[in-house]
Amino acid sequence: MSVRRATVHAKWVIGRVIGTKMEKTAKVRVTRLVLDPYLLKYYNKRKTYFAHDALEQCTVGDIVLLKALPEARSKHVKHELSEIVYKVGRVVDPLTGKRVAGTEFLEPLTDLVVSPDEEVDPRKDAHSHLLAKKEDNNLYKIQFHNVKPECLDAYNELCEDVLPSIHADPEYPCELVGTWNTWYGEQDQAVHLWRYRGGYPALTEVMNKLRQNKKFMDYRNERGKMLLSRRNQLLLEFSFWNEPVPRPGPNIYELRSYQLRPGTMIEWGNYWARAIEIRQQNQEAVGGFFSQIGSLYTVHHLWVPLIQHMESRIMIPMKTSPLK
Repeated sequence: MSVRRATVHAKWVIGRVIGTKMEKTAKVRVTRLVLDPYLLKYYNKRKTYFAHDALEQCTVGDIVLLKALPEARSKHVKHELSEIVYKVGRVVDPLTGKRVAGTEFLEPLTDLVVSPDEEVDPRKDAHSHLLAKKEDNNLYKIQFHNVKPECLDAYNELCEDVLPSIHADPEYPCELVGTWNTWYGEQDQAVHLWRYRGGYPALTEVMNKLRQNKKFMDYRNERGKMLLSRRNQLLLEFSFWNEPVPRPGPNIYELRSYQLRPGTMIEWGNYWARAIEIRQQNQEAVGGFFSQIGSLYTVHHLWVPLIQHMESRIMIPMKTSPLK
């Protein structure tokens, strides 16, 4: 296995395990690591680090946070010895070479190295804790329904008959924030945004009650005959964004959905927080969310610098939408 090297400018090092090796001359067990270039800004080359007794701690594909110990160089090992401070788990399956689903735990690592000379403590906070309002306050669900073209009018009438009753019923701790048909973008699509006050417990309560609601179950069965496909995401709202509130119409809404590169969510949020204050003054900004369950690293609304993929939809509010 070839040794790949990197030059680092900070004492904190993030690396992906690419192999293991017994250093015979030093008589210590070590693990060979290589840095993932896209995780940090300050790395332009590569370097091998060896960590003490790491064979029992990690396997190929794990991402680890190291604290480099240049003063602990061995006479027999020409590489810097390191201490594993924080192991976040496997990212790449060594057998298939594919990225393992649910790798949102990369975000805390990108927040560790703030500047080349700054000492920072390892943080175990997920980006959902750093960027979102408290999870027990509001949880959002966004639904995308692709409707058969010939059924769109009947679908809208069905939604207008059922969804407002759920929204208005105090027994359900949920609110219909908005419901739209797409005008530009994906055609014959309906988008619904729900808010659950109380987070995941509220979502669970609503789902359990809806299963006992005959009108909703009839609606769901009838709706299934009209759809080509559907998908949803659970979202958290950015802490620096105002909560969406009903507004008078008529308005046209644009929903932009960005797929971020893994590890850029916090940087995205920092840029967005500076700009959103201006956009909120003219009420152009309605809401900003990022995915918690569903397609990960997805942000809904607007901004540009760190995108990997972007989709835009122009939407017309349905008659029952609180956002007119």
